Amino acid sequence: MPLQRASLVLGALGNTWGLWLFISHVWADRPLRRRGFATKLMAAGEDAALRRGCTGAFLDTFSFNARPLYERLGYRVFAELKSHPEGQSHYFMARRLAD
Repeated sequence: MPLQRASLVLGALGNTWGLWLFISHVWADRPLRRRGFATKLMAAGEDAALRRGCTGAFLDTFSFNARPLYERLGYRVFAELKSHPEGQSHYFMARRLAD
């Protein structure tokens, strides 16, 4: 029986600790991008974090990735590592989930 290749088309991965949600990965395959799926994944993760009592969320991204998406969702840059990788920036972003 031939093995089938598995592929990730849509997903998010994170964890909660210290009343914060850390979002380590968000992925949408190219045909699914710009259709609201990543926004729905982020909202689902944030809702789960709120149910666990979290008050904030944070993540990191690069200048060639999804910073505009995260800014539209209310995340703000709190640190930038320039030249990581060379010619780009690595951003650390956060937002409050509850007051």
